[in-house]
Amino acid sequence: MFHSKNILFGNLIRKEKKMLEPGTVLKGESGAEYTIIKLHARGGMAHIYLARDGRNKEVVVKVPFSEFIPPERLIGKFLREMAITNSLHHSHIVRSLDQGVFQEHGVSIPFLVTEYKKGALSIQEVLHDRLSEQPPRTFTEEEVQYILDRVCSALSYAHEEDPRKNKPAVYHMDISANNILLTLDPGGQIQDVLLIDFGLGKIAEHTRMSGQRTSYASATLPYQAPEYTTALKRRGKEHLCDQYSLGILAIQMLTSYLPEGGMDAQRKVKKASQVLKEQGISPHLRKILLKMIAKEPHHRYASLKDVQKALRQPPATPNWMTLLGSGVVLGSFATALI
Repeated sequence: MFHSKNILFGNLIRKEKKMLEPGTVLKGESGAEYTIIKLHARGGMAHIYLARDGRNKEVVVKVPFSEFIPPERLIGKFLREMAITNSLHHSHIVRSLDQGVFQEHGVSIPFLVTEYKKGALSIQEVLHDRLSEQPPRTFTEEEVQYILDRVCSALSYAHEEDPRKNKPAVYHMDISANNILLTLDPGGQIQDVLLIDFGLGKIAEHTRMSGQRTSYASATLPYQAPEYTTALKRRGKEHLCDQYSLGILAIQMLTSYLPEGGMDAQRKVKKASQVLKEQGISPHLRKILLKMIAKEPHHRYASLKDVQKALRQPPATPNWMTLLGSGVVLGSFATALI
């Protein structure tokens, strides 16, 4: 079923044994079977395969790297939580379709099945391509606001509990440049924005909560809210963690700046403010993003719907009557006449 291959991971080369061979058939909890076609990509914590279901439709199968496989005692809980993510139906969320477990050398290995969006690229990939151009470029303010609006819509839907539809609140807890896909037209204009990997966030949560050491934690640390670990244990602040991560990502899209892992939260805000100002980002958008990444959760927006409202609200214009009353405008006019 598996073959070994050396994989470049960060600055390290490791021997990763768990690579699925083309033709391997996995059976999901739904009873559906998925035939592996090829390795499609390597994410931050999982191999991503292109597969075909029983109706000959292409899907994505994600198998976590060995260090992210939850302990045997948590596999059942993980599968129940994955089943919940399958209930998320939103135009800006790539649907989870199924999940399951297969055995290899006595080890239970979970996998996720999601929709396949042909031609979609992660924000990380698009940003990398743009920074490689001459001259290098990042995302424009208009593009970032377009992306934020749609991701806020998707996360707001996921965060809401709806007892009438038996839908619990679902939190991502792992927003990063690799977990948002963009579809582009031939001219490079953004057409659609798609949030992925609610399920992989859950795997990360289980491995961290069980005390397992993983290389992935350091890779996503720049996006993590200061209260991240507390939120996992006590609950109640997960939606604010997602907001914080999204704010850090927006700053990265605009400036290519990503805070160092482990940087003090207050220093992050100060450095982000400096970088945004240096790169000429409008005061309106700067104010929104800095509030999203505030060190204290209660200083952020109460919800991502409030972030959307702030984004859609036009920038404040000067109060001319106040300026006239203060003599600022008259003084400027007089100076111009001299």
